[in-house]
Amino acid sequence: FLFNPVNKKIQGLVDSLFFRKKFDYKETITRVSHALTSMLDLDEVVKKIIDTARNVMFIDKAGIILLEPQKAECQTLFIGDSSVNMKQNGKECVKYDDPMVKLLSKDKKLITIYDLNEDPYYANIKEACSERFSRMGVSMVLPLIYQDEVKGALALGYKKSGHFYTREDIDLLNTLANHGAVAIENAKLIDQIKKEEIMRTNLSRYLSPQIVEHVLKKDV
Repeated sequence: FLFNPVNKKIQGLVDSLFFRKKFDYKETITRVSHALTSMLDLDEVVKKIIDTARNVMFIDKAGIILLEPQKAECQTLFIGDSSVNMKQNGKECVKYDDPMVKLLSKDKKLITIYDLNEDPYYANIKEACSERFSRMGVSMVLPLIYQDEVKGALALGYKKSGHFYTREDIDLLNTLANHGAVAIENAKLIDQIKKEEIMRTNLSRYLSPQIVEHVLKKDV
């Protein structure tokens, strides 16, 4: 009895070392949900989502793709094991009209590399989407959905244990994607409000309030 806590601690370290430590679903979701709720900076929110996925499930690489309808390319951030490949960290060039992005926006559901290779449904876009998965170094993408509209994607590499994602893993990732989508949109809104306030302050020095408001509405 006295040595049991020590044994459990050692077992936990061993499980972590071999990437097989199991996570507490409810505890993880509660902790991440509270953390995301308190974050107002977009970069912090994105990194928190990526770090949670990687650290909880021991994933070699993960990233966030944010759709930018006004731009030619999506906003992206990928973080991987720098000890494996330094090129895994940073931005990934993903066009807004990329076949994978279009597929996510249309179907609004998880896509895996195995689906692309084995499901006849993806036959016409298998090659293009598989190439995108390969370039990103991921095996799965989940849509980030906000108010029934796909705003981006959570892209995930491979589990370091070599195992496939379990149903419990998928449940956690879907929940993480749902919470993450809300946090991202809130952060975007805060950022937009800050920019509008700065613009309003600058314009107010030279223009009347009516003209300022007209300019801001036109800009939005």
